[in-house]
Amino acid sequence: MYELTIDEADLIDGYRKLSRTWQKVAIGEIYELVGDTVEELEEEVIEFDSEELDEEPEA
Repeated sequence: MYELTIDEADLIDGYRKLSRTWQKVAIGEIYELVGDTVEELEEEVIEFDSEELDEEPEA
C-alpha cells in the first residue's frame, strides 16, 4: 500500500471525477482508488491476434 502526499491526493480527487476508462488512461496503470491510498489491481490481459480479425470467414 502506498500513502499519498497532499498533492497526490488532490490529483487523485480529480481522477475520481473522470470515467473509469479515462482514470486508467490518466494514471497509466490500473489502480483502485481507496480513500487516501492507492492499491494496484491485478487484471487479466486478454491478447488476440489482429490478423484473425482481418480474415474472411471460410465458406
